[in-house]
Amino acid sequence: MTNNSKTQNPHNQTPHDETANFGYQKVPAQEKMKLVQKHFDSIARKYDFMNTLLSFGLHYLWKRTAVKMMGLKPGSKVLDVCGGTADLAILAARYVGSEGKVIVYDFNRAMMEAGKGKVHKALLTARIRYVQGDAEQISFPEGSFDAAMVGFGIRNLTHMEKGFAEMYRVLNLAAP
Repeated sequence: MTNNSKTQNPHNQTPHDETANFGYQKVPAQEKMKLVQKHFDSIARKYDFMNTLLSFGLHYLWKRTAVKMMGLKPGSKVLDVCGGTADLAILAARYVGSEGKVIVYDFNRAMMEAGKGKVHKALLTARIRYVQGDAEQISFPEGSFDAAMVGFGIRNLTHMEKGFAEMYRVLNLAAP
């Protein structure tokens, strides 16, 4: 009897063998982040226009509805994971008021830079900050935020469950 663990247990893959979805193709998991980074570096300045075009403008309604449903209060601290060009952050910043804070957390610097003009134009630079980092390993302590949100960017994580677990970890579950 041979010991071919891939044949006997296809779910017992090593990280080297693991694959991830990138668009409609499977890629080695360790390559996905590089591919996503390269993709968003190339489209950052056109991203908002492309979202509007591809959704026929409906993404504005979806985002307003999603943020409204969060029930944010003045003074809340909000984490916008995979926040990119800050659309959700801008909406959240209006709810949290001048005492609140919103962190746009994204691993792609070009996307965050593309959103800074919108934040400035909305007069919300005092409420919105930017942190470049990996959503699967959020660099904030446990319980740091009253709310966490993620939009379309969740699809770009290699391990979605890690991203959701990290968002849960940084929530202050004792907050009213």
